[in-house]
Amino acid sequence: MTTSLLLCSTTSSIGNPCSLTVGPGAMFFEFCDALEVKNGVSAPATGWGLENTLYAWGSFWNNTYYAYGIVIINPGKRYKALPQPIWTPGGYGAAIVSRILQPIYEEKFFSPPTPSVFEVNLMYEGWNVEIDRLFFVNGLRDPWREATVSADGLYKSNTTTQPIYEGDGFHCSDLITESGIVDETIYTVQMAGLEYMKTWLAAY
Repeated sequence: MTTSLLLCSTTSSIGNPCSLTVGPGAMFFEFCDALEVKNGVSAPATGWGLENTLYAWGSFWNNTYYAYGIVIINPGKRYKALPQPIWTPGGYGAAIVSRILQPIYEEKFFSPPTPSVFEVNLMYEGWNVEIDRLFFVNGLRDPWREATVSADGLYKSNTTTQPIYEGDGFHCSDLITESGIVDETIYTVQMAGLEYMKTWLAAY
């Protein structure tokens, strides 16, 4: 369970393993195989060791991942467009971690303050929120579903001013158009959302 939550919580530049459009043969799984399979043999529980892993990682990045991108050349500039780009200063010589991330970076750019759950719930009344034209969408396989109005045992009323729709997706699957192509329940959610927005906007 912990591993599943970790994987679903992580989106990497090689694809999200919990995406509905990622399956066998996708780059994410090729990457895993590059690290875990050596000479056709899967790694034992102890793995293949740090030296092998670093070599396999670098080899995959250089020979497979970078080759997947497209080089775009503009006058005086050259960019490497990757599936989800890693931008580094001075061109497309990317690294595993951006060279921008130096200690001074943390000192100059602070993260926004963590919101107070208590204060937000006090202001909007948590699960009892009553605001017109509020469209709720939840994925039935979302690890955070129990914190939503679709939590088991909550039985929040589904109304025309606060409709609640559920799809058979993960966290934010409904925001990705491709998810609606491969999953009919998500397509239904997406179409309902568009229809509600159209109706509500027309009322203005």
